[in-house]
Amino acid sequence: MADLPAPPPPDAAVPLAQQYARAERLVAQLQAQWSAAGAPPVERIETHISWVLLTATEAYKFKKP
Repeated sequence: MADLPAPPPPDAAVPLAQQYARAERLVAQLQAQWSAAGAPPVERIETHISWVLLTATEAYKFKKP
């Protein structure tokens, strides 16, 4: 078999600004969905490299694009 080049990352054709906006919307949707489930509100903390969603018992960290 011939050596083939590695495929580009899945979002290589999508500009970074669009990747960032999509990721931010998804994190906001998760926060709203989890807060609306009758549980205590989910807090969102933003750092320079990630978003963190804090529930009553757990923390979820999402790396920014």
